[in-house]
Amino acid sequence: MLSLKAFDIYRLDKHSLGKYGETRLAEILGEKGWKVYAPAFSLDSYVDLVAFKKKCKECNAKNSWQEKSCENCQSAKLKKIFRTIQVKTSLIEKGGTDKSFAFNFRPKDLFTNSHHFLIGMVYDVKGKEHTVCC
Repeated sequence: MLSLKAFDIYRLDKHSLGKYGETRLAEILGEKGWKVYAPAFSLDSYVDLVAFKKKCKECNAKNSWQEKSCENCQSAKLKKIFRTIQVKTSLIEKGGTDKSFAFNFRPKDLFTNSHHFLIGMVYDVKGKEHTVCC
């Protein structure tokens, strides 16, 4: 009989770790009502995810992407809010006393567009997830 070991994020290679962080962030945003896509052009384009939600023009409440009217004031005047996201994933180093982590940034990662976000997914030695948003 095949037995599966517990998932250990520290066993992932660099590429798999990055994709895992992107996938987890997409799940988190989806749970918060965002519609999330991985763009087809994402091969090192510095945009890993595209997300959108709706915002009411009347009361400014944010609504899930599938809503046809505002959940707060029932207005049908909703506009889409788009975000592009670059995801960086890191592990807190095992051992030692520093318990440090690092992201590998390039100047292109830091777009100066107010609709673009750089989000770090960090995992500690116990596998607990931490999110950093810039």
